[in-house]
Amino acid sequence: MKLSFPNLSFGLSPQTDPNLNSRPDRDADALSRFEHPNLAAEFARLIPDLVREAEPDLDTRLEYQAEALREFPCSNPVIGRWIDANDVQYLLAAFALNDNDFAEHFPEMLRVTEAERKRTIETFEEHFEHCPHCSLKRGYDLEMNARIERVCEQKRDQLIHKPEQVDSEAPVDSDHMVKAAAARH
Repeated sequence: MKLSFPNLSFGLSPQTDPNLNSRPDRDADALSRFEHPNLAAEFARLIPDLVREAEPDLDTRLEYQAEALREFPCSNPVIGRWIDANDVQYLLAAFALNDNDFAEHFPEMLRVTEAERKRTIETFEEHFEHCPHCSLKRGYDLEMNARIERVCEQKRDQLIHKPEQVDSEAPVDSDHMVKAAAARH
């Protein structure tokens, strides 16, 4: 099984990434490095490789998790499609944005109000309580996010220096870069 993280989006532009504007202005320059397409591709390739290197049994675990999820069908496939297609933390954070930030990051969903998004989050949360499939998926996402954060912290120097090979012109702000990389999972 090829390890990939389809929900990792290291190269998101400000229009599609709810985390970019939640950072202080002083982080804007450091985060702008993630808009470089080669750098984004490098991080999208590098992070899974580092996680796999740190945890050689990861592919087996992911296969086991996928099998476990197949054993428990979602009790509400409409909600389940949203949950299966996205990292749960990212999904909830995106829906929790205020109207201005949501409109900026997700202009194609402009018609969805803040109140509607709040109700959607409540619906997701209630669904997690009653659906074994989506509850498992949420737990697996939290576990993977923790793995990615741990590896990013452990491999900090490698993350800082590898991208420089891709984009040697851009300044490196290591603290912001590693935190931004960890926030993208």
